[in-house]
Formats: sequence, structure tokens, C-alpha cells
Amino acid sequence: MKKQRKGPLLFALFLLFLLVWNSPFIESANNARFTAGIPQLYVYILITWLMAIGLIAWIVKTRP
Repeated sequence: MKKQRKGPLLFALFLLFLLVWNSPFIESANNARFTAGIPQLYVYILITWLMAIGLIAWIVKTRP
């Protein structure tokens, strides 16, 4: 059975979230709107941060 490496997939995930947390995307969420009483920027950062943690955990746990 061929051994798969986690490194390239984790690096691609790093690059994806580096792009998502960069200026154009952050600026699109940085406005005066509120979601459930919380500023939309905070909601954006929290959701993407939780997605990053979940995807990293899934890759590390399910890949051999």
C-alpha cells in the first residue's frame, strides 16, 4: 500500500487560509453590519478559524 503524506495537503490548506485571512477578504467582512449582535468581521474570523482547525484535525486524523 502506498503511503500518503500529510505535508503537501497541510501546506495547501495553509496557503488557502493565508489567502482567506488576507486584506481583500477581511475588508469585505469589515463593515458596520451585525450578525446576531456581533460585528460581521468577528463572525467571519471566528468561522474561518474554526474551519481551519476542523480541516487540520480531519486531515491529521484521517490520513495514514
